[in-house]
Amino acid sequence: MAVLISAKGDSLAIGLGRQESVLSWVSATGDPPYYGSRGDPGATGLLVFFYEGSWSEFPQSYAVPVADARAAAREFFETGDRPNQVGWEEV
Repeated sequence: MAVLISAKGDSLAIGLGRQESVLSWVSATGDPPYYGSRGDPGATGLLVFFYEGSWSEFPQSYAVPVADARAAAREFFETGDRPNQVGWEEV
């Protein structure tokens, strides 16, 4: 997972190196709500990414196409806001 941090302190983590990606968004306060990318709600299983020093599991239902995740990362980098390129669900 690569983590981008906006000037406001919000963060967007993007899972890289797989055929699909996941995204995680956290506000600058670090307080809930937290958001994960919304992929196929019927998907089962887990994806594993190395995140902040350890292996972390993410529900397969968070998986989005890599191109969409990269577009979301670009939008976050340009605006500093939670991207609209993907759907989100509160976690």
